[in-house]
Amino acid sequence: MQRGRVAAPFEKLKKIFFRQGSWKKALPAIFLLAGGLLLLGNFLFPGVKEYSFAGQQAGTDYLPEGLKNEAGGRQQDFRAAGGEPVEGETFSRVMLIILDKITYQDLLSFSGPVLASMLEESAVALMNVNTAGAAGTESGYLTIGSGARLAANWTVRRAFNRRETWHGDEVEALYRRHTGSPHVPPGEVLHLYSGVLQRLNEQRPYPALVGALGESISKKGLGAAVLGNADGDTHNRQVVAIAMNSEGVVAYGEVGSSLLKEKEDFPFGKGSDPLAYLKALESLWEKSSFIVVEWGDTSRIDDYLAHLPHERRDELLRASLQELDQFLQGIRPYLTGGTKLLLLAPSLPNPPFSGGQRLAPVLYHDPASAGPGLLVSATTRRPGVVTNIDIAPTVLNSLGLARPVFLFGVPVRVSPAADHLEKLAALSERIVRIYNQRPAVIRGYLVAQMVLLLGALGGLFFRVKQVKFLQPGLYTLLYFPPAALLAAAFPQYPASSLYANAFLLVALTILLTLFAVYFFRNILAFFSFTGLLNFGLLTVDLFRGAPWISQSFMGYDPVGGARFYGMGNEYMGIMVGSFILGFGSLITLVFLEAKTAPEGEKKKAAAGAAVAGIMWLFIFCSFLVLFLMASPVYGANFGGAVTAGVALAVTLGGLLALFKQEGYSLLPFLRHRTAGRKARAFLFPQKVLLLAFFVLVTGALLYFLNIPRSDAAVSHLGRTLDLVRSDGLQELWNIALRKMEMNLRLIRYSLWSRVLFMFIFLITALYFYPVGLTKQNFQEKPGFKATLGGIIAGSFTSFAVNDSGVITAATTMLYGGLPLLLLCYEKIFPR
Repeated sequence: MQRGRVAAPFEKLKKIFFRQGSWKKALPAIFLLAGGLLLLGNFLFPGVKEYSFAGQQAGTDYLPEGLKNEAGGRQQDFRAAGGEPVEGETFSRVMLIILDKITYQDLLSFSGPVLASMLEESAVALMNVNTAGAAGTESGYLTIGSGARLAANWTVRRAFNRRETWHGDEVEALYRRHTGSPHVPPGEVLHLYSGVLQRLNEQRPYPALVGALGESISKKGLGAAVLGNADGDTHNRQVVAIAMNSEGVVAYGEVGSSLLKEKEDFPFGKGSDPLAYLKALESLWEKSSFIVVEWGDTSRIDDYLAHLPHERRDELLRASLQELDQFLQGIRPYLTGGTKLLLLAPSLPNPPFSGGQRLAPVLYHDPASAGPGLLVSATTRRPGVVTNIDIAPTVLNSLGLARPVFLFGVPVRVSPAADHLEKLAALSERIVRIYNQRPAVIRGYLVAQMVLLLGALGGLFFRVKQVKFLQPGLYTLLYFPPAALLAAAFPQYPASSLYANAFLLVALTILLTLFAVYFFRNILAFFSFTGLLNFGLLTVDLFRGAPWISQSFMGYDPVGGARFYGMGNEYMGIMVGSFILGFGSLITLVFLEAKTAPEGEKKKAAAGAAVAGIMWLFIFCSFLVLFLMASPVYGANFGGAVTAGVALAVTLGGLLALFKQEGYSLLPFLRHRTAGRKARAFLFPQKVLLLAFFVLVTGALLYFLNIPRSDAAVSHLGRTLDLVRSDGLQELWNIALRKMEMNLRLIRYSLWSRVLFMFIFLITALYFYPVGLTKQNFQEKPGFKATLGGIIAGSFTSFAVNDSGVITAATTMLYGGLPLLLLCYEKIFPR
């Protein structure tokens, strides 16, 4: 008897959710379709191209035959080969070698034996090269030297040795003329436009100091040096921007023409002289803790591309990197003890020659470290990906210096990895594919939303029965986001073909939609399954480190650089909206079932307990969502936490009001029987108590989870708190201003804004017409009113607090506006 009473509610829920006998009929077809998709996936996605370095010595197997013989006698381990260590090597030192305008594929294809050996022995990564201006040479160099994304122009290239002249004027005189200072600071290299560069960036909505890296080094009494140039038909000394202090001065260095030699068959008839570089380096070594070397040949080749066919670039680049090998061979005696070597490209080649690459290569060599691997920083938390703002903190950390608070990057560290070069090549190709195909995929989805919504809304208004065939398409709109998430689970996804990826996404969307429509006949059950499926998938992915989100077309990409980890804005809105839709629909279902429970005090009490139990589950999972959003380890999304807090509080408030109206209680111990009557009265407003607790927990999670601690555990919010402590509340206004500017830009140019406005129009229109239809839905499904209210509140909140608020508002509203339209469809065009 007891068993029957326990099983009865589950039987009723089963009848509510599932068609009779549908599991037995559908399971074989589901398994066959899933198996077919797996086979099709393996066929469509044969694998990302792999680069094999197995068995190579010094990496010469991918060199031309003529170079292999020349390199044969020099193939040795990079650490072991070379001369004797330099005497007196007792303190840390960093050498930064600049190879501008090259890609990771260039390093793999054209490196000489010494550089190839270094690649094998070192940690490598792809570097995001975004700046506050165009992603090019000028802004790239200044961003690295300043540790913040800044913009620059031609003036960044104008730096000289102290005793040089320019256009007939002495450099010292020009420096005094530009700065207005009667005295020229001591230093061998002067930048003539450091003040101009600071003026160009003084309106940035974040603190920045031009020359921050050199300033931090010189303030501690350590020496910085710069060596080399990229001179072509004009002076190109932008490398000085990396090592100079705030006054535009570098203590030691040589950037003049003495480092070049005549080369008739090379761009501009000149090229870097490795012997001259080595001689200059010898004179700088003992005096300097930080040395920046510009191997300018790669820049000269890129500046000359207008005169070259594609294959000629390859020939010149191979020849230049062979000469670089002579310099690398010569510096081997210096690479001992505390000396660390960085090699990177501040910017990428011209697009026709970049092979679609959008991230630049970085190499980190530490003779005292364990060996090769992939670089990672707390900025990206993704092995193999770092940013250009991480370079300055890395240099300071290697020298044992503290990082100023306005350096937004974090020192890189080595994540040991076998076959690191092959893994980075595969990662590079995957990133390029997602970046190149993402706009077409997202645009197609948004256009489908607009077309289907307009058609369905017009058909509803004018009672055109023929538009009922659009209803399956409307269902698929809800299932494209989870399909895009699950597609990343395929090991070789994405394919090189856009059409293959689109086919897989459409197939997964249709599969999920058919599954839900077939098994969940009740529209509320359908909504509940849809929302809870999204919530479950995203929760599991976040606990796993977000591998699916990071590789989804609806996730984030390292090229854009707005986010590298956690919960992206698209899926943040989807999680909040679908979670509220899923639980709101489930609570409404259980609430309606409780209202139709058989008469009898015990049965009514059991029904009420079931409703209260689902509500407590909703509250518990709400705090889980808040934790995931606020945690710097998982979601790391401050805007998402605020959005979820507001949306869930509004939803909870609406549901609690409904509970009170029907006489249910979540906290039985706070109620008592009114004397002489059976009705129950509440000793304390439960709604106020629960909402106050909800707000307190939200605030506590946001604060205590993001208190600045170690770099690996601090989120964007944590860094913001640190910045506010040091620079005051003005930084909060700067952040708000930046978010408003981004939202205005998205409103003007993004399709997401059109989708958002369409949902706002749809909900507003359905509220008034057909007359009384929405009100009838709210009366028949009372919990849905609170659900929709919470989603709308979350949508508007996300717009206000996120820098891509248009996107988050649109994805949140998807799970409010579209279900309302489908409920109206159920009334006007019943099945």
